Amino acid sequence: GMQRNAVDCVFVMVVLVLVQVTARPWTVAAVIVVTLASLCTLTIVNQVVYGGGAAFGGLSTVTTASGEMITTLRYGGPLPDSNFWGRHLALGLPMAAALMTRALRADRRASAAAWGLALVLLLGGVYLTQSRGSFLAAGVAIAVWFLAVERSVRRWALILVPLGAAAFAVPGVGNRMVAAFEDFTQAD
Repeated sequence: GMQRNAVDCVFVMVVLVLVQVTARPWTVAAVIVVTLASLCTLTIVNQVVYGGGAAFGGLSTVTTASGEMITTLRYGGPLPDSNFWGRHLALGLPMAAALMTRALRADRRASAAAWGLALVLLLGGVYLTQSRGSFLAAGVAIAVWFLAVERSVRRWALILVPLGAAAFAVPGVGNRMVAAFEDFTQAD
């Protein structure tokens, strides 16, 4: 476990050094979002077209994990665990939202639409993990982005609040969150 944690810390340090050296944080965020959204696209195609039968060279793996009230196969992207993959995707959500906000502020509608599509793909990838922790992490990530943006964007983003509430009506999200809450409150 220590070796894996050390490798993860070294990776984060290398990424942070590269961000500082390039002095282009928006480019780094764009690369991260495009990479994660591309992997989510493979996962969505795997689910919709192939029913989980294509692994795309290990980039869209179906995990062996199961759980109560699962509505789709649990995808782990390139990782063997859907929970860890969902955490990675949750980190990409606020980056995609920030890139979309930046494009809207600069009045680049085509770029904003592309970042909005990336955001939707990331949310689709989070859904296909079927991980309750990933659902919560995605909600927290979007809430933090919502609090961090300026007031004019926050007013515009209030339109998304009903969509966020409607996400609990999607099969596999709301019922799993209720089950997690019941497990938490009824535990000894």
